Amino acid sequence: MEDYNKRIDGEVLEKKGTAEQAEQLKKAYAKYLDLITHESTIILLHEGDYKAKVTLPISVVESYFEDLDKKGKGSYIFDRHAIAGLVGANERVEDSGFNKNAQRKGEFMYSGISKGYWGIREQYANGNLPIMYAAVTFDKYPNQTYMAFLGNKNQPITKNLESTMANFVIPSMQTLDNLDKTSDTVTWDNLTYRLPKGMMLDLEEKSDNFQGRVYVGAGMKLVVARGALVDKVVPIQLYTQTVLKHFFYKRIQY
Repeated sequence: MEDYNKRIDGEVLEKKGTAEQAEQLKKAYAKYLDLITHESTIILLHEGDYKAKVTLPISVVESYFEDLDKKGKGSYIFDRHAIAGLVGANERVEDSGFNKNAQRKGEFMYSGISKGYWGIREQYANGNLPIMYAAVTFDKYPNQTYMAFLGNKNQPITKNLESTMANFVIPSMQTLDNLDKTSDTVTWDNLTYRLPKGMMLDLEEKSDNFQGRVYVGAGMKLVVARGALVDKVVPIQLYTQTVLKHFFYKRIQY
């Protein structure tokens, strides 16, 4: 950030732009950095009788949905360093194998939750993925259990991860009862997404390998974009940066 600001100030001294334009660039770049370094992902589990959501501090590079036969539904997300997910099940968390294999576990309570359990598994999947989970039963849905989990690959469970689960992930676990009251479903060819009520389409762009829609309203800007992946190693990260640069950080032409 400091190096960037110095370069912009240097361009002003070389009379390649005005001081006002330089300040606009600095503010735009600061916003861009904030967007790409404080990313989070909301999982909406909206399948059949399962309707819940959770917010997780992870930048997604891969995701998949799994139908767990008669036991429930699950949505899983990954980035280069972490795995997270939200699972809905029709069994009590006390009876699940996931809970029985936890090395450490306990209980918690929140408004709207009749049961709340947390647990830590030091080994999961291939043994190199310690995870922490939180499982809840909502007052309105006593026959369902929802489990959110988060883990960093090849790293032990730390106090920081426990704090993130307790102060960020667990409070974000909610039902989707009010979803239709606060947002609308929009279908764009083969893509369906939720749009907060009151937001209007402001811009739509199309090219050979990139398509984007920009919605505005109530001090917010929402971008829905799609296009070809440009890198197989970190595809979504690079694609996200492309979207942010294109819609949020456009260099001012002198």
